Amino acid sequence: MNKINIDENNKLNTEEILKDKDCKIGIMGGSFDPCHKGHIALAFDVVRRLSFDKVILVPTFIQPFKQEVKAMPAEDRLKILKLSIESELNFSKGDALEDSSTKSLEKINGKLEISDYEINKGEISYTYDTLMHFKENLYSDCEIYFICGSDSILHIDRWYKAEKILDKFGVVVGRRPGDVEEKQIKDKLEQLRRDYNANILEVANNLYDISSTEIRKCLKEGLPIDEYVYESVEEYILNNGLYV
Repeated sequence: MNKINIDENNKLNTEEILKDKDCKIGIMGGSFDPCHKGHIALAFDVVRRLSFDKVILVPTFIQPFKQEVKAMPAEDRLKILKLSIESELNFSKGDALEDSSTKSLEKINGKLEISDYEINKGEISYTYDTLMHFKENLYSDCEIYFICGSDSILHIDRWYKAEKILDKFGVVVGRRPGDVEEKQIKDKLEQLRRDYNANILEVANNLYDISSTEIRKCLKEGLPIDEYVYESVEEYILNNGLYV
């Protein structure tokens, strides 16, 4: 597989981050098939509300629990991710988060990065392996956190090397609307902290009642998706005949 080049302007200067021994790096994986406003809202809120130095979005090649699902080509998923980040930062198009401000956006700009690491590996993507890659090769002096939704945290015990993930890395849990009862999540987080001494942060992210599955369904049925994705993303999907 040919390596896919990511726009260098979308990367924060790693050397500057590494000067701060207390830096926090968030890794947000997923198929992003396609990326939607909920994904970007969670990434932005981790930076803004938890003061992370960087959040890296890492599209998968193949997810372990979705091996039977064929994703859109990597080039399209990466392009949609880039368009989504640019749209969220672009005040002039009116796509900013409702509680964003010019000051908060200045702090966020440059702190979101897209990595093609898992795509270029060309194999099943395991969270533990990816976290170790960033820890050992790029951010050895930083705290590495895995970012996931409240639905995913319920099943983290089933993941490949789950105990090592919870031992070596932190976890940031974002809310998902209507998926899981709050008490169920609270009980799970307490269990993980008790059994694994897990370092878990919760973020009060903006909620979007949306999923990539629902977006793909809408596109197949010819229904509008403008509530779920940014205008530039909708144009890219429709102009390239994706998900139909």
